[in-house]
Amino acid sequence: MGAKEIAAISSEAASVNAQAALRAKLSGLQKAQQTAAVTKTLPDGRIRYYTQEVPARTEGATRGASFATKYNPVTGSTMQWMESFDYSGNVIRVHPKSINGQPVSAQHYPPTGAELEIMYSQTDLAMDLERTLVEGFDVARVSKVAFKIYQDHGLEITSSMDRALLTLMAMEESEEFELTEPELLALISEIKTM
Repeated sequence: MGAKEIAAISSEAASVNAQAALRAKLSGLQKAQQTAAVTKTLPDGRIRYYTQEVPARTEGATRGASFATKYNPVTGSTMQWMESFDYSGNVIRVHPKSINGQPVSAQHYPPTGAELEIMYSQTDLAMDLERTLVEGFDVARVSKVAFKIYQDHGLEITSSMDRALLTLMAMEESEEFELTEPELLALISEIKTM
């Protein structure tokens, strides 16, 4: 598929944003197919294209990395990510890059040391909740702050932090879910010890 074919297909998308995403998806797939050092067809028919592995820039557990593109010919979906390998060739870290041509801004899995240092912690959560009480106890404000934290840091939080935030977000839904101020303070204390 050439540039003219990609342009023709993407112009059929409903909006300018959809056209750009489709164009990015198709050109990314085309580039992956053209530059693949390794191509693997999975048992379910999906195809993975891997670029030539690039050696790690620094010494350590990582031997190198390769850019991977997964294509599902049945659904037409694509996904791209970086895979890092150890010296035995095992995948030790994945960094998502795009889904169907849409860039993904995500951490590495598992997170790097630098990412762990900046991740949202239990202490951060407790401090943010305590700040909401400076202006007095207000169920709606606490619930909205919890929702904002969940939106901003949802990928960084632990399962226990997740449960605490969901409890706080639910307070705005009905009186039966509301915590009293002493119950909120107890929850904040519990968060600090998670």
